Amino acid sequence: MNHPILIVGSLSLKGYKITKFLRNKGYSVIGTDRKKNGGRNKANKFMRIDLRNQNNIALLLKLYSPSTIIYCTEEMKDEDQFSVVDYNPLVLQNLLIQMSQNNISEIAVCVENQPDKLNTPKDLGEFNLRMLTALFSQKYNWHSKIIDKRDNLLKEIKEFVSQQGTKNE
Repeated sequence: MNHPILIVGSLSLKGYKITKFLRNKGYSVIGTDRKKNGGRNKANKFMRIDLRNQNNIALLLKLYSPSTIIYCTEEMKDEDQFSVVDYNPLVLQNLLIQMSQNNISEIAVCVENQPDKLNTPKDLGEFNLRMLTALFSQKYNWHSKIIDKRDNLLKEIKEFVSQQGTKNE
């Protein structure tokens, strides 16, 4: 466990649970969120940062050299269309681009659901997150995992981080 695990969205409900779980397992965790800490953070280090800017991501990755990134989407309402459709996919896209430039090849993306139809902006946003992760993972042969609310979150995270250093086949 030489390099820390970066949790993007560490103050979200899922991010908080994952951060606390990994810390209890002895992992070094760097937490980021665009919200203020508010005392809820359980990471070894926390940085409030807007990751829509690729330069911020590049600086973050160079500063901490994480081995693995876990991206937790924010819990959004359908009426918050900018955040649902634009913010989460934009941040993830920028993060994936910077991962490819910084030799980071492991990412888990925690989403709300797997939409059967694209009826709402939230469905479209979730679909975009899945497609971006799949495209980059295939192109760069990354170890990746999509975790949605039907999965056992902490079991899936435990399995994912225990396979650090493995690639998708």
